[in-house]
Amino acid sequence: MVSFGYLQYARPQMLAFMFRHGHYAEACSLFFPSSEPTAEGETSLSSVPRSDPLTTDYGTIDDLCDLCLGYGAMSVLEDTILAITQSPTYHDTTVIQYMNTVLTRICNYCEMHRHYNYLYNFLVLKGDHVASGLCCIQLFMNSMSQEESLKHLGHAKTHFEEALSVRDRTIEATKLVSRTARNKSASEKLTREMIMKFSTRVSYQMDVVKVLNSVDGPQWKTSLFGNPTDPETLRRRCMVVETLAEKHFDLAFRMLHEFDLPVVDVYAGVAASLAERKKGGQLTEFLKNIRGTIEDDEWDQVLGAAINVYANKHKERPDRLIDMLISNHR
Repeated sequence: MVSFGYLQYARPQMLAFMFRHGHYAEACSLFFPSSEPTAEGETSLSSVPRSDPLTTDYGTIDDLCDLCLGYGAMSVLEDTILAITQSPTYHDTTVIQYMNTVLTRICNYCEMHRHYNYLYNFLVLKGDHVASGLCCIQLFMNSMSQEESLKHLGHAKTHFEEALSVRDRTIEATKLVSRTARNKSASEKLTREMIMKFSTRVSYQMDVVKVLNSVDGPQWKTSLFGNPTDPETLRRRCMVVETLAEKHFDLAFRMLHEFDLPVVDVYAGVAASLAERKKGGQLTEFLKNIRGTIEDDEWDQVLGAAINVYANKHKERPDRLIDMLISNHR
């Protein structure tokens, strides 16, 4: 309830006044229906008709978010929404639709201003597991430590699994009530197969982080996520798999096929890198691992990459590798 002392201020100025004086919860409550019963369908908080149903006499949702951010009160906004949505009286369809619309607007604001930690919290409040999982992937990309990365990836995995569970539980209901693609949210447009793919790739990313990201620093450098047609995404994935192939061949082999990477190019890159560092033992072990997984002419390309490094950089004759090449054609 807004105290009488505020009423001397014009409504458009009241919001900023309340924040300046630390009344964050009361300020947030101006944008939400009262918890008291109201006439059915009554959710408008504006004294005059407006084209935007979320615009009140006190301002817009964006105005509220600006002030919450400026005063460090986003958690108060979260608590205000949580109190409403968890109320025993929270069952009026119109109010539920209004709150979902508010949450969507707040999420759009957070995404537009790149406040991903806040975005995640409001997506969870909204109950959108797919979008929450995707936001966790973005939080992983922004992480600066292995521990932080694994936390966000673990949350992403949980959200995708829950999204699949919800999708399975509601599949019969959706058969009865068809929704056009135009009326679906971005999350609803993702197929079950697409969600499963995200879940699988999060698992691979967690394995990569555990193996390669022991040193703190930007975690995006070993990210497997991105547009597959983007050259930078392809380059980064290949680099990650090449690094893994030296000591974690089984994981690298599975990832080669999961991400549809150019197998021979990756293997040749590994062979050349090991040859450049004169890691003869590891090179031999690597060649044993890939033997039989590629065609003879592809095998020649991989061997040739290592031989060229020895011959051109180290000025050495790699007799053992040459013998392997010759024996392949006997």
